[in-house]
Amino acid sequence: FTNYTQLQSQLRLIAERQTQGEVVDRVEVFKVNYEFVPDNFMETYKMDSVEKADYFDKILEEEMHRQHDGRKKHQNPGGLQNKSSQSTSHPKQKLPSCLQARNDTIAKSSYRKLPTPYINLGFPKMGTSTLHSFFECGGYKSTHFRCSMSMSCAKCTSQSVLHGFPPLKECIDERPSDVFAQLDNGTYFPQLELLDEFVEGYPEATFFLTFRDMEKWYHSISHWPPRKKGPHMDERWQKMNLTGLPAGIGNNVEEFSSWYCGHVERVRSLIDKNPLQTLVEIDIEDHMAGTRMAEMFGVEEQCWGHANVNANIHPELDGDEVGLAMKFHKEKRRDSKQAKQMKGSGIKAGVIHNATSNYSDDNDDYDNNYNEKDEQNGNDGNGLYTDQYEIENERSVSTFRNRSCFIAQKSNITKSQYGQLSTPFINLGMPKMGSSSLHKFFRCGKVQSSHYLCKGNGFDESRTCRQCIVNAIERGDPPL
Repeated sequence: FTNYTQLQSQLRLIAERQTQGEVVDRVEVFKVNYEFVPDNFMETYKMDSVEKADYFDKILEEEMHRQHDGRKKHQNPGGLQNKSSQSTSHPKQKLPSCLQARNDTIAKSSYRKLPTPYINLGFPKMGTSTLHSFFECGGYKSTHFRCSMSMSCAKCTSQSVLHGFPPLKECIDERPSDVFAQLDNGTYFPQLELLDEFVEGYPEATFFLTFRDMEKWYHSISHWPPRKKGPHMDERWQKMNLTGLPAGIGNNVEEFSSWYCGHVERVRSLIDKNPLQTLVEIDIEDHMAGTRMAEMFGVEEQCWGHANVNANIHPELDGDEVGLAMKFHKEKRRDSKQAKQMKGSGIKAGVIHNATSNYSDDNDDYDNNYNEKDEQNGNDGNGLYTDQYEIENERSVSTFRNRSCFIAQKSNITKSQYGQLSTPFINLGMPKMGSSSLHKFFRCGKVQSSHYLCKGNGFDESRTCRQCIVNAIERGDPPL
């Protein structure tokens, strides 16, 4: 396994197979692999669910560090013959400065005073959704990939420059925003092709560069979209003759690392010439990144990492990127099929959501299909991670979608009641509508909370909230 989430996902899969598909918790996962079970394993049954989760997370992390240290001592003589492992069989060398985030670019006296717009000049699969969700969670108006309902950021920036304006002029006209977390649409890269225009057009802006381990980044782009025969993101970029990446270049992690290195050096050089501009550099894999961002922008640290693919969003996948992608593709195909079936029924089908929601499942991913005519001029083509039906749905204000039953009422609690609402807090919503988010929110706030299980340890039917409620009602007691 190359990382923590892959190992955790595989352990869960083993456990689920051994229990014939029944849902299991992390204790059951560790039971099926005794190498990870500590001597005092049985004492964990005395712990509550929060203590137990933290305890096993710590054990697994220690084991992964131990295995990682062991691998450092033994090189793989042959290497693995696939894209993600090309050129990785040699010992890791010290990273050049262009592939390392600088943590000293912002003076502490400037913290919480950095001017907008905040413009991310980083690349896809490098934390763009994390940035977007962080600022959105902190109350900023943020865009990611799409700068309005009708236009991607790539398209409105290219049109703005074509019409003689600074890059964001027509984007902001369509939808005023503070943060632009992802500028490209996967085929046209304003952060590359219009970099000079951005620096000249926004002399007091705050720019961002995100960093991550290059091998992990290359693994991501060379396996997305998750289909066996491709083409994948890296293969498409090799054909597009992007600035700094001529056609035919990009066959391995070294060539992509060199490309990003050149981009970083170009960005640093341009912004260093303007003392009023600011460059924030963030290593998204740095465990202190959330703390630094919170200090710099006055946003709660818990907002960092809100959009990462992890168990908070899809616990059944435990952060497995390819698994999430496949699941998301299946859901898109299902929604498209349902839309066609309902087209003649008079109901406007499609995705119903709050356009300002902080919740994001996409994790920087989009299908990234493109056509040859659109790839260099910023047109959206079919480079969006969606289908045409959904685009049309977003453009129209549907009577169906705007019915009051689909809109949360924000005025039913007066401010005088804040902090005084009585327990128990009971969620009457449906699955996949934020039940885990509610549970984790209250648990984070030291409020005793249950989610699916209302009783004891381990996953069996007798401990579910459902069964507790059924038993109580059969006895003539209140449900809980």
